[in-house]
Amino acid sequence: AAANSLQRWHSRTETLISWADSTRADWDRRLRPMLARQFELAVGARTRKDPDSVDATGRMLFGERLWPWVDPDNISRTGATEPGPGRDVLDEILQRLARL
Repeated sequence: AAANSLQRWHSRTETLISWADSTRADWDRRLRPMLARQFELAVGARTRKDPDSVDATGRMLFGERLWPWVDPDNISRTGATEPGPGRDVLDEILQRLARL
């Protein structure tokens, strides 16, 4: 049972990582909601209640380069033709979330 759980976790993690290297649409659809949710949980803020405060906090914690990839309101309409940010950006975002 433990081996099966570990295998499922490993498979899911590989899939999540592959979306970072895929298109922006995949990032927006699959990774952004998860990252934005984790950010909101970590800082105790709800986007709908105070979007300006959440935006300011996101910029402060992630910086101008990374925040656009976490910001729940930064979804692209042309994402299917744009590249995703890649594994390095995902890794850096996850590291910053882990420090919160």
